[in-house]
Amino acid sequence: MSFLSSRKLVLLFVIILMAGALLISCAPAEEEVVEPEPDPVEEEGPREGGKVVWARRDAPTTLDPMKHGEAAANQINALMGGNLVALDSWEGEYVPLHAEEWDVSEDGTVFTFYLRDDIKWHTGRQLTAHDYVYTYDRAFDPDTGAVQTLGFLEDVVDYEALDDFTFQVTLEEPSAVFLASAATAYTKPVDKEYIEEVGDDDYARNPSGVGAWKFDHWVTGESVTLVRNEDFAWAEPWFENQGPPYIEELQFRYFPEEATLLAALEAGEVDIASLPAHAVDRFEEHDDFEVAVNLQMGMGRWFMPNMEREIWQDERVRHAVAHALDRDFFIETSLEGRAVPAYGPMSPPMMMYNEKVEDLAPRYNPEKAEQLLDDAGWVMGDDGVREKDGEEFEILLLTRTEELQMRDAEIAQGLLEEIGIKVEIESFERALHTEKVRDGEHDLSIGQYWWSSGDPDVLYFFFHSSQSPGGLNSFHLKDPRVDELLENQRTAVDPDERAEYVHEVQELLVEEQFAFFVYITEEYSAIHNRIQDWMVTPAGGIQLNDAWIDE
Repeated sequence: MSFLSSRKLVLLFVIILMAGALLISCAPAEEEVVEPEPDPVEEEGPREGGKVVWARRDAPTTLDPMKHGEAAANQINALMGGNLVALDSWEGEYVPLHAEEWDVSEDGTVFTFYLRDDIKWHTGRQLTAHDYVYTYDRAFDPDTGAVQTLGFLEDVVDYEALDDFTFQVTLEEPSAVFLASAATAYTKPVDKEYIEEVGDDDYARNPSGVGAWKFDHWVTGESVTLVRNEDFAWAEPWFENQGPPYIEELQFRYFPEEATLLAALEAGEVDIASLPAHAVDRFEEHDDFEVAVNLQMGMGRWFMPNMEREIWQDERVRHAVAHALDRDFFIETSLEGRAVPAYGPMSPPMMMYNEKVEDLAPRYNPEKAEQLLDDAGWVMGDDGVREKDGEEFEILLLTRTEELQMRDAEIAQGLLEEIGIKVEIESFERALHTEKVRDGEHDLSIGQYWWSSGDPDVLYFFFHSSQSPGGLNSFHLKDPRVDELLENQRTAVDPDERAEYVHEVQELLVEEQFAFFVYITEEYSAIHNRIQDWMVTPAGGIQLNDAWIDE
């Protein structure tokens, strides 16, 4: 092959390579595949709006915090505004609320509270120390009739506003319970300007406050409606949400009849309600509800003898009644076993509960009950009713028209009639029943009390002589030994010393049987699943400032 031919071949090869490269470069490019952007996912979390309906069996009679001793009213008062301090029931200590901080003098008698300067009344006016001065003035004014509130403030001998945001309280002697008094809704501040504008009567029906919830309207016997306070920014420190509630409206709706309440709950007309024992299984298995459980904090079911009646002056008679009341029968019959026996005036979760009362308390023993009555001169008559000096042993038992109270009253009636005591039952709606037992129209009454702080000072309000008449001492008990112990526990700032007094007064109340203690309920609340992030305190209170509605 010639040199020329070789060059031609090389050139031809190069041309072929270039043509191939050109063909490749001119080939259509593969189309790029672009993945579509996913739709944004709405984050789960608190959303504003919606309405929660909270059912109760009992309705309030007034919303003036100084003029009642009612759990129904106190719940609303607390939601409408806190107080100087708040109880952190998880830690068992008092924490700042309206007061950023406070000082206590070396002798324990002077409390100086330094208020926040950003708290406003629902009317828009700023809360100041002068409002607390007016609150205490109003409580100490006899025309107010603030018996319950005065029970919290009775050791106060002086109070003043040192400036707009410094409130100072001087006590007669050191107090172990004053911070508890400064935390309760019974001593919460009241708005002088608003009360003077609308008057006491209208204030009781249309109150104002400084809290997360504002009063909207009240349909007597049916409902009380609150709406969120859009300006709120001073929640208790355990809430993540320090601002206004996410829920827009909170309505308390009242159902005196248990069956009606449960039907409304199951029909979706109600979001939150306490459950009777027999309905717990039904709602634990319900897809739309969660059931919160806790043991009652406070004072369980008791029967209150009116200690002004001559019939109760004989200790043997009181012990006979105690031996006749079968705790287990009450629990199984009335609560389907969902309770624990009460042996004394305080429930086991409370501070300074004395286990010794469990050994001291009389047990069910009808034979012993009959022997005690025989010894006291009450002889069984031919008609099955005991008599003495020509008088039959007949007592009037007053109860409220609530189903559980009525059921317990009827159980007590049957048990007492077995030992020859004739029992007449009269039932009244809450307000009238409260009035009658405060006036001492009963021989025996029935009660139960929730005390969210867990502090044993609750005993003071039920058993100290100063709380009768007009207060919660519907036992009308006036015993100097009880008074002294209750007063001493209030002034004993050393916890161990205070516990000794508290233990001793529990033992005295049980040894004397000034009240007949029956059971402590396990508390159940059904809460609809659409409500998110609610919490329950150790005392059983449902808290909603972090809660929101997931529709």
